[in-house]
Amino acid sequence: MSIPTPISYWNLLTNSNDAVDGNSGTDTSMSYSSGAVFNGSTSFITKATASGLPVSSANRTMAVWVKTSSATQQQLMSYGTNAGGVKYFGMAYIDEGSGRRFYFTGSGGDIDSTVDIGDGAWHFLVVTYDGTTLKTYVDNVAKGNGALAVATLGTNLFFGGQDSTTWLLTGSERYAGIWGSVLSTADMTALYNAGAGLAFPFPAGPANLKTWMGVTEANIKTIENVAIANIKTVIGLS
Repeated sequence: MSIPTPISYWNLLTNSNDAVDGNSGTDTSMSYSSGAVFNGSTSFITKATASGLPVSSANRTMAVWVKTSSATQQQLMSYGTNAGGVKYFGMAYIDEGSGRRFYFTGSGGDIDSTVDIGDGAWHFLVVTYDGTTLKTYVDNVAKGNGALAVATLGTNLFFGGQDSTTWLLTGSERYAGIWGSVLSTADMTALYNAGAGLAFPFPAGPANLKTWMGVTEANIKTIENVAIANIKTVIGLS
């Protein structure tokens, strides 16, 4: 088993280059330290007319690691347009009357994950859409979901804000990707990587086998020792 190759994936460790395709970003006032660092006033990453991103009501997955402790309204990652109404597809850390939380926000409406991510720790955020239902995940746990008529228009990509002046992020991001399919729970678990995340290129399936199986080196060693002891018993060796 291996994680499906994304349309685009930005490791965001030292730059905003697309590690898969040609959708590398353009940085404005960015710095990098264990991720892309946004200052909340002048920092953002853009890519005009990114190629190959899912539009209209197509299946998709969007994932990104985010760290923030700011109490302001913040757009985390999105693509599409606001021209003629909300036609984008994105993630935000906003307050819509029930406290500030991670939301899907975009065409069709918003979905509340119900999780406040503003604790200054890294969080793995995922949104999936299957043409009917929008689902949110936080740190590899399914959260808020609902039926939405998503109709994304355009592929202008933005990290760290809704645009160059609105909902700018104070915090950091890394390991961001977009897929043209709904990732399985096993895929998301592999990407979560026990809280460490994954840079692209992803390890081949065997390298991630321990994570997918939920075992550790100690577990494997115990299994080996038990197997050896059983073999010795069967053949009469002490």
